[in-house]
Amino acid sequence: MSPACRGRQRRVTTPPGADASKSSRALHFLGRTDDSLDQLQRTENLVRKLGVHDRIRLSQQHFGSALSKRGQYDEAIERHKRALRMYESWATRKGQAIALQGIGWCLTQLGGHDEALPMIRDAWPAIRR
Repeated sequence: MSPACRGRQRRVTTPPGADASKSSRALHFLGRTDDSLDQLQRTENLVRKLGVHDRIRLSQQHFGSALSKRGQYDEAIERHKRALRMYESWATRKGQAIALQGIGWCLTQLGGHDEALPMIRDAWPAIRR
């Protein structure tokens, strides 16, 4: 490192639970849903203890995705709704749209197409941005 750069380094820190959240998503996409849910539960416990609320919001969304992959649509809807409420309180439009899409997907799997379609339609423009 050049002497001019020494002392100017920025230390990059990873938010608590971020690595665990990423590994749970990787497990989910590898088809290891049970391991993913276990990792998500441990992550949620950690971030609640530390009070890192943005990680809690993200874990609710991931819980919803993993539960829907297992066919536990009612539970998945509840997790997506929790994420939606958190995104709404922080006025995060894209997050709200992703949560609505998750709810809509689960509703379609339960036969609630008429209820799901407007939700998915409303969510799509924000997700595409």
